[in-house]
Amino acid sequence: MSATDTTQPRPAWQPPVAIALVLCFAVALALRVALLVAGPWSDTSRAIENDSPRYLELGDNLAAHGTFGLASPEVGPMHRPIAELRAQRGELPHPDAHGLRPDALRTPGYPAFLAACDLLGLSRRAILLTQCLIGASIVFPLFLLAKSLLRSPRAGLTAACIVALHPADILYANLFLSDTLFAVAFTWSLTLLVRGHDGKTNGGTITAGLTLAAATLIRPVSFLLAPPVALWMILRDPRRASVLHALVFTAISALPITAWCARNASLGAGFRPTTLDAFTLFSKNAAYVRMASLGTNEYPHDWVRVLNQLHAELRTDIRPGESVHDAMRRLGAEEVRRHPFLFARVLADSAVKFTTDHSAASLFALLGREYRPTGMRSWLTGQTTGKAAAPLTQMILPAAWMGLNTLLAIAALIGIVRLCRGGAWHDAALLAGVIVYFILTTQSLGLERIRLPVLGVQATLAAAAFMPRRRATQDEALPTSYPINVSPEPLRRAA
Repeated sequence: MSATDTTQPRPAWQPPVAIALVLCFAVALALRVALLVAGPWSDTSRAIENDSPRYLELGDNLAAHGTFGLASPEVGPMHRPIAELRAQRGELPHPDAHGLRPDALRTPGYPAFLAACDLLGLSRRAILLTQCLIGASIVFPLFLLAKSLLRSPRAGLTAACIVALHPADILYANLFLSDTLFAVAFTWSLTLLVRGHDGKTNGGTITAGLTLAAATLIRPVSFLLAPPVALWMILRDPRRASVLHALVFTAISALPITAWCARNASLGAGFRPTTLDAFTLFSKNAAYVRMASLGTNEYPHDWVRVLNQLHAELRTDIRPGESVHDAMRRLGAEEVRRHPFLFARVLADSAVKFTTDHSAASLFALLGREYRPTGMRSWLTGQTTGKAAAPLTQMILPAAWMGLNTLLAIAALIGIVRLCRGGAWHDAALLAGVIVYFILTTQSLGLERIRLPVLGVQATLAAAAFMPRRRATQDEALPTSYPINVSPEPLRRAA
């Protein structure tokens, strides 16, 4: 074969790139394990956040009894009063023979992972170590995603390294939360979808739908994502094959969560994946709007006070035939409608927090150290609480963390512009649309842990900002859609 012969396909993995990617994975794993050893390895209770006890109990009960339910009473100012009111009204599901009440607040993905680890005999230390391994493995789908969209192995490595070194991705792999598992599953889904739609994998649409279905069972926030992604598939390549891909992807990704919605409906919770929407609308959105109308912003003191007011109004304003959760949704929506401009401000503040928030408090707790809130965000926004600010030395870590996230957000915006100017508007629309989707579904909960699934998307756009999309070669300039489960290799050889 001559030196100029290009009829043979190029190797998918070039040795220097493969070595660099393996090194990136090794560094990512080492950083996560180092934090594990420094923190929860000696005391796994440090890895427990507010949502962790519920996940752990659901996992334990699923492993021991095969029941997705709870025996412990609800705790906290947001859930306990609602559970007590539902108990007074006879709305709680009846406990089974083991005293477990079916739970409709969480989806089964992460508890099933914990139950599987329990059945395998893994200790809580080993579960965290497994999460570190899973969290570090995100560099592989992210490399493939950025490489496919930007047509550059260097861009793929850049995106992978950003996430491998990001403090939030390192931190949440060491907590008993669903975020790391969800982020990895979601990134794989996006990667398989893009590569399958480019004709680079067999059955990409099917596997992408399956992984998105798994991700949605881990965290239901993605259950409305399939339709806009399907629309992107059709607009990117408006042919009959793309329509078929889009329909198959939507159907496969929706089936498991639809079955879970039916299960919740049988419990009297309504045909919905979770009852968390009622708490978000009532206990968060409406409460924050009420706080803004009163000119108070000290969390959690002012939030608990306002929440108690809303609970008192709820108890006296439930209509005949209305459940507590339905009344929460109605009253929450009414509070928002009364103050639309305040709600818009709450959402805008949440969007800014979504892109810039840090998790220094969780890191300190993981290391067994006390964290003193700095009040820096209130100071930057002019919403002072009257409390003395923390010393300047204590602001260095959260300020640097927020600065890193701000730079990443700016780089992502630049990446969107560069992709559009380079003619890759469909790729820019996909990545930007995913970020916007998570901002919209986040509502008023602008936390860094909620941004974790789109950290890889931001990293891909940041790579595009510094390494613009390379022009396709003749070998790559082939049709972008193929019938499902049909290999593109014959077409490549014919070309």
